[in-house]
Amino acid sequence: MSEFLSSFSKWFSEKTSSPLYFTYLGFLVVWNWKFFQIIFLENGDLFFEPRIGYINSELLFSIPVSEKIPLWASFIIDWFTNFTWHFIPPVILTGLAIKYLPIIHAWAFNIHLTNYFSRKSAFYSADLAYEKGKEQSLKEVSESKDRQIRTQQKIQKKEKTLQKTLTNKEQWEIEYNEFEKHQLFFKFQQIIICIYKFSGKLNPINKSIVDSDIKAIAHTKDLISFLEKKDSSMGWAYEAINLTDKGKFFADKYLEKNPLV
Repeated sequence: MSEFLSSFSKWFSEKTSSPLYFTYLGFLVVWNWKFFQIIFLENGDLFFEPRIGYINSELLFSIPVSEKIPLWASFIIDWFTNFTWHFIPPVILTGLAIKYLPIIHAWAFNIHLTNYFSRKSAFYSADLAYEKGKEQSLKEVSESKDRQIRTQQKIQKKEKTLQKTLTNKEQWEIEYNEFEKHQLFFKFQQIIICIYKFSGKLNPINKSIVDSDIKAIAHTKDLISFLEKKDSSMGWAYEAINLTDKGKFFADKYLEKNPLV
């Protein structure tokens, strides 16, 4: 008995796992939807007679009994007609579905693949065009920067060549015009007063008259030089400053517009 049940279970599993049977059952339910609706969905209160009687009267074919057709023949004809109408069309639809649905599916799948790869191709073509445009833009930017660097190098080279051809006074004139824009330019008079009024002594009577910031600027611009002098009468040495040739030029230019009071 167990072997019979096992083989029956295996047979039933093989049959029910086949798409053929499920396809047929699906068409059978759809084709006979009124029967399944009445059996499983409709409320029994809606019927004035038993459901089986309603099904016999409304859903099944019945040939009127006549004297020419015996009762048994009429029953066979009714049974064959109802069986053919309710079970054969699902068989035909199942056969058509099994034969033609794969063809339709393959056709639809080919259309899907064609459209899919067309979109892919369009995307990659647009992406390639974008990357080429980006590459070209970066190339143009790089070339532009290279040209700017070369132009700047040429300008610097010309400036250096021009500076070499300038005389000292011409070069000092340019530097003085730049020095006029410096925020400590107004203190340059401290250098002039220290040199021409106090003989360059930085600390006459123990008091510095030249601020350290203008002293540093003047020294870095090569306008002054530091000296160490000795006072013979007092017998000690002191620190002093003196104007260089460039410093004298700057002092002369300064005094043209800024006379000492």
